[in-house]
Amino acid sequence: MTMTLAGLQQSPISAQGRITHTITSENQSAPNLGRDLWFCIPQNYAITLDATRYFYIYISSPRNTTAYIKVGNSPVLVRPITANQTTTLSSLPPGNEISKSTELQSSDLIENKAIHVWSNDAELSVYFLSRAPFTTDGMYVIPTIGWGTEYVVASYNAFIIDPKLSGIVDLPSEFCIVASQDNTFVTIVTSSDIRQDGFSNVVAHPKGQQFSVVLNKGQCIQYQTTTPPTDQSDLTGTKITSDKPIGVIGASVCPNVPPQDPSCDHILEMIPPVRVWANTYFSAP
Repeated sequence: MTMTLAGLQQSPISAQGRITHTITSENQSAPNLGRDLWFCIPQNYAITLDATRYFYIYISSPRNTTAYIKVGNSPVLVRPITANQTTTLSSLPPGNEISKSTELQSSDLIENKAIHVWSNDAELSVYFLSRAPFTTDGMYVIPTIGWGTEYVVASYNAFIIDPKLSGIVDLPSEFCIVASQDNTFVTIVTSSDIRQDGFSNVVAHPKGQQFSVVLNKGQCIQYQTTTPPTDQSDLTGTKITSDKPIGVIGASVCPNVPPQDPSCDHILEMIPPVRVWANTYFSAP
């Protein structure tokens, strides 16, 4: 910010009127549309409810175009897009365009389950919805031109166990990373213990200790907290850096929001990179 002062011999009120302000923002704006979009599906609620969960992908564009969609290792789908109208893909019949097995239900395991949506001649807007019985959330998919190499995860605490309950409800806090380029080197410092895949109470990566993973194009990985969950079972604040731009999704399988709420609900959101953060915000009650 530059400030130019004039009339220093004037009264303070008069001088104040002569102060001019020039403010230049260095923050980069996050793009709303893009021609290349990648994301993955975080786990929603208990994996025992696979039969009753379903997914939707919503695609629109300001221009008539053709969208190409590749879900994991499935063949490429081709869909015409009419300007300013929404085209929907679903895991439900008759389309069955999204396999339910695309959902990540692992932890600390690299999988070829990324979803790729692109157009060769027009910008797209893509949204995703994850639905399970009584627990649903959706997210805006940030195009690859809006990705970055530095992130801080926003998530929510794992399901808090009532001490009066005898069993453990395994609904962890989580986040996912997706790569659009080969040999993407990612470094992570987690804010909570990360579980080993297949062993919810085994720590694969301790809280606060740095570790790394290498992802190739179309690969993604999910990280989940260990059990039993505690007040510290929240992956919010996890720091992620990479040598190539990546996509990051913050989520929680089915948290109680707020904690005293009697019912849990899935949350997920694609996280903007640090490079598009700002320093002015508005909030409402």
